[in-house]
Amino acid sequence: MKYNKELDYCTKFPDKILGVNYNYGCYLHDRHYRNQRKYRFTRKNADKLLRDVVYKKFKNKNMKITGFIWSRIMYIGVRLLAKKYWVK
Repeated sequence: MKYNKELDYCTKFPDKILGVNYNYGCYLHDRHYRNQRKYRFTRKNADKLLRDVVYKKFKNKNMKITGFIWSRIMYIGVRLLAKKYWVK
């Protein structure tokens, strides 16, 4: 599956907020959740990857505090609610 910036990869979250588009992080996260990677991360590491990419996108826009908060909200959300989407 090739990345397409026009697709909605952040199913339960918006793909962008405050002008920051972080759907590439959601794309990477989805690939690990669906077992579509040659070297697959654990579920926890896939969730950390999402958190880190979201934070980096905000940091690149000089919005570090907002990025820190939002990336942690997303991380907690996927840790608590996304287990059923993990393909074994």
